[in-house]
Amino acid sequence: MKTLKKHQISFVDALEQYVGLFGGVGNGKTYIACLKVIELATRYPKNLCLVGRLTYPELRDSTREVFLSALAECYPPEAYTFNKSENSVTFWNESVVIFRHLDETANILSMNLGAFYIDQAEEVDEDVFLILQSRLRRQGIKELKGLITGNPKGFNWVYYKFGMDQAGEETNHQHKERYRMITAPTIANAENLPQDYIAQLQESYSPEWYARYVMGSWDAFEGQIFDLTKITGYETLPELVYIVTAVDPAISKEKTACNTAFSTIGVGKDGHFYDLETIAGKWSFLETLEEARKVIGRQKSGYLGVESVAYQKALYEACVRYFPDLEVIDLKADKDKFRRAKSVSHIVSKGLYHTNNRELLNEISAFVPDAEGKERKDRVDALVHALHMVQMYAPDHIAVGAPVKKETSHEWFYRMASKQEREGETSQEELYDKGYKGPSNPDFF
Repeated sequence: MKTLKKHQISFVDALEQYVGLFGGVGNGKTYIACLKVIELATRYPKNLCLVGRLTYPELRDSTREVFLSALAECYPPEAYTFNKSENSVTFWNESVVIFRHLDETANILSMNLGAFYIDQAEEVDEDVFLILQSRLRRQGIKELKGLITGNPKGFNWVYYKFGMDQAGEETNHQHKERYRMITAPTIANAENLPQDYIAQLQESYSPEWYARYVMGSWDAFEGQIFDLTKITGYETLPELVYIVTAVDPAISKEKTACNTAFSTIGVGKDGHFYDLETIAGKWSFLETLEEARKVIGRQKSGYLGVESVAYQKALYEACVRYFPDLEVIDLKADKDKFRRAKSVSHIVSKGLYHTNNRELLNEISAFVPDAEGKERKDRVDALVHALHMVQMYAPDHIAVGAPVKKETSHEWFYRMASKQEREGETSQEELYDKGYKGPSNPDFF
């Protein structure tokens, strides 16, 4: 058996019901989690433990392989039986460990578990974790346990579920009594790795990848369109100048379809943009219209933007009829969603955008060009539309929302820059280069 390190021992000994071990590659997280599952299976007779990973090939070739290797270190072959067809291990005490891929939640329903372990938990949706929590109810098991391991992936569900937004510099953080997250870099397990392993990674990885995949940083965002470190929440709203709502429609209730998403942004007199409400769901055509009515009513939006590509144009036309007193904008968006997002990313990078919506932050953290298709980006798409509306349309109608008697210098600049940019005359940066220094806060843009 390998020499256990401090972070691995802390993981095994943690008394909280839900324990995570994240950090750098090769820090021994999968190995120690498998040992913990073996301990739970052998300590409590007739226990049922689930070991899972997102896809079957990853489960078979990586996680299950580590588990069987660790098991062989602990017990002789006669102490357990591995059933390949059932994808399970049965111990002498009638405890069973089952291996399941987690890309279909049907694989984990109708179970009474004593423990579960999700390897590379950042790859799965939070729904998987919540379902497994609801399955953790096996009678007669004194230590019901949920374990996760993985690599930090921005401000995703793991980050908030385990309270990493409150951890500061802690590498062994308890959250709400039931949760504990332990973070360890690759070097913490250097003794069990090849001699030049870490040096090779440092040579090959970019600084961001090295920070995330070797040092285990929760704040490294390789390839991010939006700089998450510049997005902050807010407790109170300033006086708002105008409010816009954008909808990115899907108009389908199919399980595999994208969600329809609404993003409502209020622009304050301080020149900052505030997320008033961002929601997503699967609604029919008529339900989407009704949802739009509710959002507009709640937030008092002055503008409704609707992406009207292909069949979605019908929704735009319906909104024009359904909301006769509202300015409905036909959003002709760039088909490349990442190029579209980059054109408004400067608003975020300058610290002008504020949101308290964790689901939106989860999506933003996964919004990178090479993200897998399963990653939800619907809320981000709606946000991008709303930012474009603020940037390109609302300044021309500044009286909407809080009354403004006189156009300020930065509002004039914003309107002129937007107008000239639309007409292809110049960019906002070029306008500054030409010598205009009107806005009191040049970082407004």
